Amino acid sequence: MTAQTDLLEDLRVAARFFPRLPGFLRHRVTSAEARATVRARLESREADFLALCRDFVYTNPLSPYRALLAHAGCDPGDLERLVRSDGVEGALAALWRQGVYLTVEEFKGRRPLVRGGRTIPVDPGRLVNPRAVVHVLGHSSGSRGPRTVVPLDLGWVRDHAMSRRLVLEARNGIGWHHAVWGAPGGSEMVIVLRFAVVGAPPEHWFSQPDPLDPELAARYRWSWRGLRWGSRLAGMPLPLPRHVPLDRPDAIVRWMSDTLRAGAIPHLKTYASAAIAVCQAAGAAGVDLAGARFTLTGEPLTVARQALLEKVVAEARPDYGGIEMGQVGEA
Repeated sequence: MTAQTDLLEDLRVAARFFPRLPGFLRHRVTSAEARATVRARLESREADFLALCRDFVYTNPLSPYRALLAHAGCDPGDLERLVRSDGVEGALAALWRQGVYLTVEEFKGRRPLVRGGRTIPVDPGRLVNPRAVVHVLGHSSGSRGPRTVVPLDLGWVRDHAMSRRLVLEARNGIGWHHAVWGAPGGSEMVIVLRFAVVGAPPEHWFSQPDPLDPELAARYRWSWRGLRWGSRLAGMPLPLPRHVPLDRPDAIVRWMSDTLRAGAIPHLKTYASAAIAVCQAAGAAGVDLAGARFTLTGEPLTVARQALLEKVVAEARPDYGGIEMGQVGEA
């Protein structure tokens, strides 16, 4: 019964995703649009935060944040006065001191939410924006616990792409040769979409699991095939995921080396440990990757990892965030 339910949900998501995809890809995020959008967001942060709480917290009886605010004795008027006087960060700090927060374990539904002896019901479903339309089923990286499935909206993907465009511009990276190395669907597909919609479509989509493995979830297979068909209709054919296992990254080393020899800059978006595997394989093969670029996510870029990457003179920058909320910051 569970498998049938999952299949029906996958079909519903696919039916929403495929018709929207060509238009999504054709409407590129420009530099001017990204700058204007981010500037407007900064100018309206307080009003946007209050509207978010008004529309999705105080009016939602299932929201755990509503219960937490009630426990702290903070009504909508109190919250507005707090934000107006202390700003968003100051208000959040004051609320945190009163117990209005979720830990990661509580947020993901792995631990009961208890405040002042009261247990408040919480699960990921209670935290989804009720106005969002599910177009893609992503997942967390699983670096600190089991992976969780996260429903994503193409509108949210485009909103996130505003920051991606500006970060690439800051690194002079729009014209780099881009690739992604991760999984054959879900969150990596979202990364492919973000790069494509800002005018930096990936040349390659490398996958650590085998995309043709029958043990993989069916949603992986339909998602990347659908992405391929939809991108062709948009006139921007995107790559199919290609199997490159973590312990044999030779194909990625060759791609980076060939790109550098051609006078261009290869840029790989992947996990920190995967970037280390690429650099170690290059070193073992005597391949020079000086000038390559990495953007690393999913796990910490530690001092030791940074040192290993710098030994091959490869620029590596961390991208910190979460699939549930998007990008928090990038070096």
